[in-house]
Amino acid sequence: MAWDALAAPGVVCAPSPADTARFGVEVHRLTVGPGEVRGTELVDLVESSTADVLVARYDVARQDVPALLASTSRAVLPAGALTYWEKPVVGGDPPTRTDVVPSGDLDRAAAEAAVRSVVRASFTAYGNHYTADPLLDPDAALAGYEEWATGTVRRSPDDVLVQMLDGEPVGVATLAEGDDHVEVLLAGLVPSAQGRGLYGDLLAAVEDRAAAAGAARLVISTQVQNVRVQRAWARRGLRPFAAVETVHLVRRAALAAATARG
Repeated sequence: MAWDALAAPGVVCAPSPADTARFGVEVHRLTVGPGEVRGTELVDLVESSTADVLVARYDVARQDVPALLASTSRAVLPAGALTYWEKPVVGGDPPTRTDVVPSGDLDRAAAEAAVRSVVRASFTAYGNHYTADPLLDPDAALAGYEEWATGTVRRSPDDVLVQMLDGEPVGVATLAEGDDHVEVLLAGLVPSAQGRGLYGDLLAAVEDRAAAAGAARLVISTQVQNVRVQRAWARRGLRPFAAVETVHLVRRAALAAATARG
């Protein structure tokens, strides 16, 4: 989830039409941002929601939120924390062993095929928050990553970087510009390219793109258990600055039905 949305003050709850269509159950997104939040406001919002699943996110430092969510009539499914990292943008460190180009420099059909194949290969075993919820099909979640990335190719091709090695796509990074930063929303390498130091090339290209955009810093996030990629970020000079908890608030009847189906 984009950092700017998580950093917005107050409580925001909105439908997620894409998730609802993808999973066949009504999904809403609930974000608890900085600032004072009245307990009754948050509890009333959860209780009045028509969603089968509320995907709730809040800063892990907000120790007031978990008890409030647990006091509602919904089951609370811990779905993992996101850790956010950053570094000042310097640039001037181009990739050395691979070519990293905007998807707009490629044929549209070829770019979409490349992005789809890399995302599927690199995110198949990724423990995202959807996998914590028995109401949601993990295969549909993976398809969602593919659709979102290829949709970005169509809408904003220069915001998708494709990493090529010997003429074959091996990596992808999708980007978004914030107020003072460029954020990596999704990045990955195919398994055959991992463990070879090639991820550093992708990060170098991302930082170069951020420098060209005049951004002051680079922001990136992952599930907290994804230690391997965080080590790579540390080697590139990134540092953690925030952690955001994710829980799914699920109607108990729907959860019981889903677990009964196995």
